[in-house]
Amino acid sequence: WITFAHPDENSLNSSIWLYDTESGEKHKLTSGFFNDTSPTFSRKGDYLFYASNRRFADPIYDQVGSTFVYADTGRLIAVPLNEDVENPRLIESDEETWEDEDADEDKAEDSSEGDDENADDSAGPDEGEADDAADEGSEADDDSGDADSGTGEPDDENDPFAGLDTEHPLYGRWEGTASGFKALGMPDDEVSFSMIILVDEDGNIMGQTESQGETDDLGDVVRWDEATGELYREKSQGPITIVSRATVSGDTMTGTWSIEAMGVSGSWEAERVSREIDAETVTEIRGDADEGGEGEPVEIDIEGFEARGFEIPVAPGNFTNLESNDSGKLLYVRMSRGGPPSIKLVDVTDDEPEEKTVLGGAGGFSISGDGKKILAGAMAGFGIVDAKPGQSIGKPLPMSGYRKMVDPREEWDELLTDAWRRYRDFFYVENMHGVDWDAVYDRYHEMLADAASREDVSFIIGEMISELNVGHAYYFGGDIEHQPRESVGLLGVDFEIGTETDENGTSQSAYRIAHIYEGGDWDSDARNPLRRPGMDVEEGDYILSVNGKPVDVDVDPWAAFIGTAGKDTTITFASALFGDDETRNEREYTIRPLGNEFNLRYRDWVENNRRYVEEASDGKVGYIHVPNTGIQGQNELFRQFYGQVGKEALIIDERWNGGGQIPNRFIELLNRPRTNYWARRDGEDWPWPYDSHQGPKCMLINGMAGSGGDMFPWLFRQHELGKLIGTRTWGGLVGISGVPGLIDGGVITVPNFGFYELDGTWGVEGHGVDPDIEVVDNPTAHAEGKRPQLDVAVNLMLDEIARHGYHPPKRPADPDRSGMGVLPEDH
Repeated sequence: WITFAHPDENSLNSSIWLYDTESGEKHKLTSGFFNDTSPTFSRKGDYLFYASNRRFADPIYDQVGSTFVYADTGRLIAVPLNEDVENPRLIESDEETWEDEDADEDKAEDSSEGDDENADDSAGPDEGEADDAADEGSEADDDSGDADSGTGEPDDENDPFAGLDTEHPLYGRWEGTASGFKALGMPDDEVSFSMIILVDEDGNIMGQTESQGETDDLGDVVRWDEATGELYREKSQGPITIVSRATVSGDTMTGTWSIEAMGVSGSWEAERVSREIDAETVTEIRGDADEGGEGEPVEIDIEGFEARGFEIPVAPGNFTNLESNDSGKLLYVRMSRGGPPSIKLVDVTDDEPEEKTVLGGAGGFSISGDGKKILAGAMAGFGIVDAKPGQSIGKPLPMSGYRKMVDPREEWDELLTDAWRRYRDFFYVENMHGVDWDAVYDRYHEMLADAASREDVSFIIGEMISELNVGHAYYFGGDIEHQPRESVGLLGVDFEIGTETDENGTSQSAYRIAHIYEGGDWDSDARNPLRRPGMDVEEGDYILSVNGKPVDVDVDPWAAFIGTAGKDTTITFASALFGDDETRNEREYTIRPLGNEFNLRYRDWVENNRRYVEEASDGKVGYIHVPNTGIQGQNELFRQFYGQVGKEALIIDERWNGGGQIPNRFIELLNRPRTNYWARRDGEDWPWPYDSHQGPKCMLINGMAGSGGDMFPWLFRQHELGKLIGTRTWGGLVGISGVPGLIDGGVITVPNFGFYELDGTWGVEGHGVDPDIEVVDNPTAHAEGKRPQLDVAVNLMLDEIARHGYHPPKRPADPDRSGMGVLPEDH
């Protein structure tokens, strides 16, 4: 049997399917009412597990607007494959039964008589049998003694101590006390605990702790620093994360614990009481893997499959990567909002299934063929660990030092061929835009003989995919040469050279600040480092030195700030180059220059446009810039929208929009019609929906807006939100969703979904979205301080306000309900 998830044609969801490799039949196992994904069989052949987005509870509400979303909708589902699988959820009665005492006495007498009659025959084994039993017992005791000694010397492949590093500084049984618990409201400040730690020869750490009758693993994240002797442990329980640090010195461990979210902490210490751990405990910690054998044929009852499924009792969440280990337990990745993912495990056959952590901070894994090991990537790196709880990556797999002889020309041939194949297999239409793709390959493949470098190969590939005449056909990366890079500190300013001449005719030049970039007064996340309270730096001030070294005007001004990004840097400013001390006004400030000033310059540009529109419209028109349709653009739209929702009109500026998501949600925000008002006795009446804008709108567009920046104005026009002003957009609506990369790390994108309209015609791709009012943004006009496109937009909005602006309805008179019924107009 093969199981897989397949998207349903007429819904947003996927269903679980089954393929019978013998008959070739496919069976749909789940209805698709919910989104069912990631199916996997138990290696015991008794269950099929899958994840399902079906928990619609605890919505997360917008803190400003009226919208909401659902997160952590996932549940884990287990389905018994057939009727022979025992239901672990059945409740058994604990009622006791007994028989009458008289009946028990009669049975006892009958038994006694029988014993007397057979006394000679049942006295015990004969002498030879007794000797054999004694010998077997002695051998068993010897074997047991070796296992219990905890020496780690394997007698056979099933020895639970095999592969353990029993001399590791952490290995053994520890006992100690932790203090500081009164801060958590507990009656006692001190709590006793014990801890068993095992370490294998690869440095992987596993174990368990016991306190107040509760047993748990060592934590989600366990790290050992051999150089410092520090043990770090981290355990998350819902939103609470407990961090423990300890230093090991001989047989003593001392450390601290803390819960940062609650602001509490304490200390703990422990002593190693023994390095000897019994075999049963070691087996429990390491896991008792069944050897299995030749599997029986698996029978699956198709009828009633979905109805047999039950929810595995673990907390809801976001689950991926479901797999079964060798003992049939379910492994999966639990994705976390606001925290790292973890690999978890649960045994659905337990009386009370409990989610346990296999490896914390790991976002994915691959399981071995026998289900005993996993290859996982965690914060410490990649490692191979047991497919059981309480693992850690003690010694990450070495990822450096691997070398391979590569014939560049052979690899270049493979790179070009694979790039060609990606388009052949994944391009959004099979006809390849009418291009003879085989002939294209032959033509460009011949050019490889003349390639002298990897960069030449990149050029050839780029030219080849350009034959398809489509947007989003990108190629970059690979094993190309790179130049050294050095960070440069930035001040968020424009420089210019200023020259002054003293009364004796002596001239001196220095860099001075021509403009200081900063956002609006409310842009607390876009403060210029020179505008901090206590500093006196203004436009026109000179920069004389950086960290005591004079600034040389013969090189660009940023040369003085090489290597200063994010570091304490002392700068000497002056108001003039000549004159007395008061006139020169030299002063020093120590700041931390920026590593990137994009956000600062962007916010300055947006605020200047907003202020320009506000002044030109006498405060009636608002201005919002949407830089892309990705997360940044989404954030900027909502960030700027709510503060201007009361404006009589809005200008939406999507010029230079870099694309991203398909912006349906953007349009929904801008297109919320007013439905009604709620009358209130005190305060203003409530408009509904309150997080909506009523009034005229328009959108600014240009040729540097594309992809999602094409879709945004197309949707704006389709929903009749207003006029488009500017120049035609880029024209790229055949999108990309990812294809396999190339062998040397090169990245190639293949447009694999194309836009067509409701009338059954292709649109936008290769042309763009035309404006309703074409206005060329003349650079000369900009140099003169004019803003042609903004000016047209402002004038249009003022005219729209005057002709058909939004006017709220007049509140009706208070209703008179003293008689029977309701007036017809109030129905």
